[in-house]
Amino acid sequence: MSDIVFISIDDTDVVGGEGTGRLARRIALDLNLNVLGITRHQLFIHSSIKYTKRNSCNVIMAASPNPDVFEAVRDIVLDRFQEGSDPGLAVSQTVPDSIMEFGQKAQKEVLTKESALKAAEGGRIRLEELGGSGDGVIGALAGIGLCSS
Repeated sequence: MSDIVFISIDDTDVVGGEGTGRLARRIALDLNLNVLGITRHQLFIHSSIKYTKRNSCNVIMAASPNPDVFEAVRDIVLDRFQEGSDPGLAVSQTVPDSIMEFGQKAQKEVLTKESALKAAEGGRIRLEELGGSGDGVIGALAGIGLCSS
């Protein structure tokens, strides 16, 4: 799968605003990516988790990525995320089992931002907080694990 890149975003919107799924499609168009698919992944619904509507993340799968895709996507998200959201971005071409397991856990239990950052470091996944509390890194990392599995 090394010729496929997984680009995952989460928590870029607020109630009444442009959703994360629409932003994922905008990113794919703006960067003229060779898109293999854009997927939505349902995450755990719990009263202690802040989410807009459905607590889901979106992943763009693209072939033959530009080496600077992370920076290009980050620029778009930073330009378009909505105040009050807590966006996160994850990008990877390889996805270890530990990240797939993280994604599956994110559908069943409450996870922390710290656990996401630690898992990403261990799995060598590029993961970054882009605003607000940065809690969107949880869903962004989970999306890569779920999409790749």
